[in-house]
Amino acid sequence: MQLFPAGLGVTLAMMFTMAVGSSAILAVAVSAPDSFPDIGISDSYVGLFTGFVYFVSMFFGSFCTRFITRYGPIRILQISAIASTLGLSFFTLATPTATILCAILLGIAYGPINPSHAPVLLRVSHSGNRGVFFSIKQSGVTVGGAAAAVIVPYIAVFWNWRAGIFAIALMGIISILMLQPMRAEYDRDRSNTKLTWSFSQLVQPVIDVFKNPLLRGFALVGFVYAGVQVSVGSYFVVYLVTREFSLVDAGICFLFVNIGGVIGRVAWGGLSDKWLTPKYTLTLIGVVSAVSLCGMYLVSDSWNVFLLYVFSFVIGASTHGWNGIFLAEIADHAPAGESHNWTAGVQFVIYAGVAVMPPLFGGIILATGNYSIAFFMIAAFTLIASAALIWLYRVYPGYR
Repeated sequence: MQLFPAGLGVTLAMMFTMAVGSSAILAVAVSAPDSFPDIGISDSYVGLFTGFVYFVSMFFGSFCTRFITRYGPIRILQISAIASTLGLSFFTLATPTATILCAILLGIAYGPINPSHAPVLLRVSHSGNRGVFFSIKQSGVTVGGAAAAVIVPYIAVFWNWRAGIFAIALMGIISILMLQPMRAEYDRDRSNTKLTWSFSQLVQPVIDVFKNPLLRGFALVGFVYAGVQVSVGSYFVVYLVTREFSLVDAGICFLFVNIGGVIGRVAWGGLSDKWLTPKYTLTLIGVVSAVSLCGMYLVSDSWNVFLLYVFSFVIGASTHGWNGIFLAEIADHAPAGESHNWTAGVQFVIYAGVAVMPPLFGGIILATGNYSIAFFMIAAFTLIASAALIWLYRVYPGYR
């Protein structure tokens, strides 16, 4: 009798590579109150930085599918880790040019991660545990966020924010070494054919999504959910600092956001596999997210610490809990051998949401000086997306 399910070790390795990519982006967001003034810009521009990272990721996520076919998903994940490490190294130079280079490299690093994971996890999962396995893998986003929330502020207290950024960069080197023994097994199906290039090949994964009405609607829901998640990740710490929290206290609350995201993703995945369908689970996640986002208006440093941590946990479990189930659905419905292409195509739309919504969130703050309006706005978008899932089910009754 096996103590752990077959494939769990590989899933955890994929989770760590997800954590590498996400911690790099969130480390910049967490350090923003200290690092952005050194660069010479307001920390309110952190949403623009994050949006630009995901804008680059949109295209490299689609662009990478042919590289995955040619070199294998493990090799592409290693290259992503190299780009992440280099990007953070540039950021520590604290100049506008270096910050732009950082954003480009982090986008190059993050775009190929989900398409690379899809074929690996399809090999080690089945319909009875796919939601849980993909949710475990996606919990790497919140593990990475938790790492950034703890490491960057605390190292900044004892040294400076640059030392905290370098500490996160080391995760990329660890990832490269960890993946190497897996390459022979999971890159064995790579193609030896010569790479050819055309614009149509580059955009084909996106075209495939928009030619499929159900997939198109599903991707647009992901556009909203992802934009909301990253808006919360980008502005949660900055918002708490504006409400008279210290950077360290805000970082602890952000840690609970990410703990909620890790536990929530696995719990939602189990709920989806065993009790509810993915659609109903994703709808429930959207409703809980909207309610908790509205609650951000009430957050104050006068709150009881336990209540504050519980609220932060719920924010993370809801706004960060959706994408493991979501990506499992994409991979599960993809034709044989096409999971990386379908994932890349849907990811393009998802990252468009991330490229649009955090800068929009920041723009509302700059225009009104009011974070609450911005939180109410993304709560409304989340409710609309939740309703769209119900509509998709009625129009396409075969959808689970």
